[in-house]
This record gives sequence, structure tokens and C-alpha cells, in this order.
Amino acid sequence: MSQTEKNNYATYQSMVNTVTVGLTEAKKACRELQLLERVKTLEEIEDKFKTDQFSVGIMGEFRRGKSTVINALLGKEIVPSDIVPTSAVPNYIRWGTKEEALIRFKDGTTKTVPVEELIQYVTKITEEYEEVSATVEDAVVSYPCQFCQNGVQIVDTPGLNDDTRMTYVSEQVLPILDVIIIVLTPDSPFSATELDFLFTKVLVSSLGRIVFVLNKIDVIDEDDRELLVECVRERIEKGIADRFAELEKKLGRESLRAKENSESKLGGIRLYPISARNALKAKLKGEERRLQESGMPAFEEALSQILTQERGLLKLMTPVNQLRAAITEASGVVNTRYEAFRMDYEEFRRIHEEQKEEWVKRREEKKRYVAELKGKASGAYQALVVKVPGMYQDLIGKLTELIEQYEIPVSAVKSEKEMALIGQDMEKQLQKALENTLSEDVQLLSIGIQEQIGDNLLDINQFSGKVSESVMKFNSYFEKQGGPGTGATIAVDIATNIFLGGWCSIGGIIEGWKASGLPGALVGGAGGAAIGIGAMVLAATLGTGVFAAWAIGGVVTTLTGKKIVATVFKEKVAEKNIQRIKSAMKQQIEEQVTAMRAKRVLESWLQEQTYAAYEQVSKNVDEELERVLTDFEQQMDLINTQLTQGEMEQKQMKQKLEKISANLAEIAEDLAPVYEKLNEALNLQG
Repeated sequence: MSQTEKNNYATYQSMVNTVTVGLTEAKKACRELQLLERVKTLEEIEDKFKTDQFSVGIMGEFRRGKSTVINALLGKEIVPSDIVPTSAVPNYIRWGTKEEALIRFKDGTTKTVPVEELIQYVTKITEEYEEVSATVEDAVVSYPCQFCQNGVQIVDTPGLNDDTRMTYVSEQVLPILDVIIIVLTPDSPFSATELDFLFTKVLVSSLGRIVFVLNKIDVIDEDDRELLVECVRERIEKGIADRFAELEKKLGRESLRAKENSESKLGGIRLYPISARNALKAKLKGEERRLQESGMPAFEEALSQILTQERGLLKLMTPVNQLRAAITEASGVVNTRYEAFRMDYEEFRRIHEEQKEEWVKRREEKKRYVAELKGKASGAYQALVVKVPGMYQDLIGKLTELIEQYEIPVSAVKSEKEMALIGQDMEKQLQKALENTLSEDVQLLSIGIQEQIGDNLLDINQFSGKVSESVMKFNSYFEKQGGPGTGATIAVDIATNIFLGGWCSIGGIIEGWKASGLPGALVGGAGGAAIGIGAMVLAATLGTGVFAAWAIGGVVTTLTGKKIVATVFKEKVAEKNIQRIKSAMKQQIEEQVTAMRAKRVLESWLQEQTYAAYEQVSKNVDEELERVLTDFEQQMDLINTQLTQGEMEQKQMKQKLEKISANLAEIAEDLAPVYEKLNEALNLQG
């Protein structure tokens, strides 16, 4: 590990330690103040934060050298080499003091084996190994590797050509990855398979977490390498830009908007030429010059930068903003309760009663706003479902075009065996085209759901403003000088940031969401009172994978299939007429898509996802607003209690509040540099 890598990890780890200590101390302060809902939130964040780790997925087609890239990162041959297609199941390589592999079988059982025996369970090099690997869910490899010592796990995946396993990878592996490394080679850079996978499964979230490595660069003459790298970069950019242009066209957005969106996505492309084989040999033999020449150090430093300064900071956003919200709320409570000692008890009782009446009204309003938000799901569905009929027609068009362009040699028609093989190949290609088309359709509808929710959330802003007014009115009674902390002005921030835990102003969320969907929402709070919302808007609000293509269910595995081979190739091959064979296949496709349309498959999916999204958003808004109201009521009750205490008890309470205030100030002081670093790195304004 280079000095730069060590510095990156050291800086990040220092920030992690600060946040960890801050969460513990803030939780303690909130518990003493009886802010029990805030304590619960901090506990959830703390548990997730402690167990969180970086996941780096290695992907690419067969024979790209994926396993060699992993071994080069580890500095030792741990995973089986893929000179031939090997990986049959995902392998998770994590730091551990003992070298071993935990094999997790599909039936729920496990088995620990030496690393040397891993090849027997996760590859398909031999028929015996392939048979065993079919029973394996995944494998967890423990190895004392420097690269993995900082909470990093490497995920070795099956080749992108392995259709049977890529569904699992899409559903189970992709959602947990922080960085995806796609391994390319000079002889076949950025294939159609890789473009399809990248666009339909990955790019819809963010291009920023993807790194391309051009492996086996040592087979290219040194004088030609720079030109080759640029050619590969241009190939990637063009492929992605063309697909984004198609998507934007379907969305009906203006051409300027499409151009801006594509350029913003493409700005994140990172491509590194390396020789993983030479890097591994150099590390094993301690040959520093050879290691530098392999290009591996530059790639590793870039990777550590992504993990710590980019993805790492994103992971810090949620705990940091929750911690800041906790400090803000607790400080305001301390000040209010401290200043309450100066108030006449009868005067407080009058204010208390007024506030109770107002809070009853706010609860009724909250109930109405949340119900209205949930009720907007029907309108959102109706606005989007009009796009679906065209999707069915487009699906028929793409599949029939594939059939028409497929070349069937005249000589093959004479052989039933050859035609059976051709039928299987066509079936496979139709299946892939079907999945890709449906995936794009799902993403289009998903974007529509996001935008509809973004528009509807504007109504909640009206209610949050009323809550803000109530909080400020109450705090205005306690703005005298002499409090132990920062005063009621901090407490006002609670009201302006109540939406989903006070992580970001609701206006920032909405503007980011409306501007560019989920990626915009990730930094939507740039102009708000906090730094942003991390992965909150959809990941926490809607649930992981809620908009994924596989949510359509079994449709993609049943639309094509054996009917084509059985109905067409057994009945029409005898005619020995290629055009009739293709016509019969196109008729089969049209009939099956028509049947799919009759069952309203896409409409049902859209309805289910739209209602689920609105249900979850409404639930989160309701719970967070209720938390604010409940905590506020509890604090008024505590003030009422403390004002009826004796002089000695009040003195002790003041001392306790002063101590809590000092602790909160210390947490805030320690957290300030971390917050500034986040602002600087993510180019946001606090």
C-alpha cells in the first residue's frame, strides 16, 4: 500500500472515529434529556455505521482477467485464475487473521475449508466442480490483506456472459457495492454485453461509482498504449451517450436537457490501463520497478481515493447530519429548559395550555397532509400508465427486429441438430433483448414515480412551515440571556429541518429530486440548512431495489423460452424455408407480448410500485413529524415538572443542564472539521 493510500485511509479513519465518539456522547446527552425518539434514531445509525464496510465488485466478461486483478490487489493468488471461465458464484474476500473460506450453500448450511480448496466449490473448471458449485450460494474468504484491512471487501462475480448467475448478481450483489470495477481487455474493449449490463443494471443509479480497468496492457506495444486507451475511452463514452440519448428521448425531455444529463454522467468515467499479471508477479517477488510499470499503483491510489474521499464521505453524510441534528435539538432543549427556571410557573402553565391546543391542531393537520400525500398515488399512477401501451409495442418491435436480423445459414436448415443449436442461441438472444428492454422501461417508469413524488412533497413544505412557526413562537418565551448554551436560535433549525430526521431542508430535497431524479436528490440539500441527504431519499424511504427490473417477477423468464423451439423449430424446419421460420417466430413473439399485455403485467408492476412508494414516503413523513411533535410535548411536560421542584432539585438540574451543554459544545467542536471536510469534498454549502 502506497503512502498516499495510507494517508487517505488514515484521514478517513480519523473522521470515522470522531463521528463514532460523537454518536455515543450525543446519544448519552439525548437520553438524559428524555429525547427518547432521537436516541432511538441515533442507535439505529450507530449500529449501521459500526457494521458498515466498503464493497468493491469486480465485473466483466469471461477471460478478462478479473481473478488476476483481484489477486493483484491482494498480493497473493487467492481466487482461482480465469484463464478459462471459472467463477460460478460470488466470492466475498474480507480481512481476517486466518486464511480460510466459508462456503454458504443454498440449503442454508455452511462449511469452512482451507483457501486452497476454494476452487472446488466456486468454479466450473471441471464437471465435478460445476456440479458442486450449483449447490453453493456464495463464499466468504478471510485473508490478512492490507487492502481489506480498512473495512473493504472485494466481491468476485461470475462473468457477465453467465446469464444464469447474473440475475443473482443483479438482485443480491449490485445493491451492496460502493464501487464497481469493470475489467476490459485490448482485444475486445467494452462489448455490447458490458454496455447492456452497465446501462440497464448500473448507470440508472450513478456513474460515479464505476471504474474501468484496461487489463493485459502489456500485450500492446508501449508506443500504442496511449492511443488505445483514448480509443477505448471514446468507445465507452459513445456507447453510454447513445443509450442516454435514447432514454431521454423516451422521457420526452428537451435535447439540451438530454445533452446536459449525458455530459454529467460521462464526466465520471475513470479508465486505468494495467497489467494485473505483472503486478501480481512484482508484488510476490518484491520488484518495485516492475510494479510501477504495471500501472497497478496508480489504479490502487485512485481506488483508495474513491473509497475514502468519495464513497467514504457519502457514507459519513448520514451519521454526520443525524449527529448535527441531534446536537441542534438537544442544545435547543437545554437552553429552553434552563431559561424556563426564570419563568413564573403560572405564566408557563398558560403557555403550556396554549401549546397543547395548538399541537392538537397540528396533529390533525399532519394526519390530513399525510393522507393527502398517500392519496396522490392514484393520480401518479394514472399519469404514468399512459406510457405503457407504447412500451409493449416497442418490445414487439425490438424482438421482431432481432429475429429479422439474425442470420440463419441455408446449409443449417438441412440439419435438425444445427437448427436446434441455432434455436437455443436465438432464444438466449431474445431473452437478453427482452430483459434489457424491460429494464429500460422499468427505469423510465421509476423516474416518473420519483418525479411525481417530488412534486407532491411540496405540499408537506406548507405543513413544516406551520410547525416551524409553532416552535419559534414557543422558543421566543425563553430567549433571555444567561443560558448555558447556544440559545434558542439553534432550536429554530429543528423546525426548518424536520423532514426525515432534519438531514436537509425539504426544499433542497425537492429541487434536487426534480432536477435529475435520484442522483440530484443525493445532493439536493446543497442550498438547505444541512449538507445533504446521502442515500436517504430512495434507499431509506423506498427500500433497496424497489424499482429494480427484476421486480416484474417471472415475466422475463417466461415470455420467450421453449415455446419458440418447440413450436417453430420442430414444425417449420421441415419446410426448409428460413423466412417462414422467422415469420413463425415473430408471430409467436407478438402473441406472447399480446398475452402479456392482456394480463396487464407492466401496468400491475407500475401500480404496485407507485402505491408502495407513496405508502413508504407517507409513512416516513408521518413518523418523523410525529417524532417532532412528541419530543416537543415531552419537553414541555419536563419543564412543567422541574418548575414544581424544590430549590435544591432545581439547582441540581441546572448543573446537570450546564454539564450536558458543555458536552454538546465539545461534540460540536470536534465534529466541525469533519463537516467542513464533507462540504469541501462534496462541493456543497452547509
